[in-house]
Amino acid sequence: MTNEKAEVTDEITRPYDSGSKRLLMTSAQELLDLFVPGAHFTGQYSEQFYSRRIEADAMIGVWSEGNEREMVHFEFQSKADPKMAQRMLEYSTLAYSRYECPIRSYVLYLRENNEAEQSPLIRTYCNGQIYKWFCYEEIHLWKMPHRQMLDQDRQGLFPLVPLMDGGANHEVIEEIITRYLPAHDTMSKE
Repeated sequence: MTNEKAEVTDEITRPYDSGSKRLLMTSAQELLDLFVPGAHFTGQYSEQFYSRRIEADAMIGVWSEGNEREMVHFEFQSKADPKMAQRMLEYSTLAYSRYECPIRSYVLYLRENNEAEQSPLIRTYCNGQIYKWFCYEEIHLWKMPHRQMLDQDRQGLFPLVPLMDGGANHEVIEEIITRYLPAHDTMSKE
């Protein structure tokens, strides 16, 4: 189907859509004066939004304590990203559109990082009025005591221990290796 045929088909199947777009093109400033006082029309831009492919590190379905379906998004980050808050908002928005349930968002910073944009993401108009507010949790792994993970015996998370406070030393690594060994292993220490 050519572009001309697609446009004609769109106009036939969505007459209200094409009519409102025409109204906006011919009366943009008037609509702005009515609904957004003080705003000045600068031009018409494409109204088509192309979804870009982005992948979250981990999106996990859960039931909350209140027996409500939720999604939990974990994003692992090793260095500062000046657009981290915006990325988290995008992941959350896309996940909500797909799963239609609350989304809990977490960034796990693996290494010391004091330059990252912090939660919450707040966007305001020039008059200070907030138009977007988004909150996510930040977990600074390097600040967490390594004993916390070892004492809770969360073996699946032991690979994170060397990144935790006090976790990057020989004795801790030995302890992790020993805990991973099966009880019947005959490997001896020398």
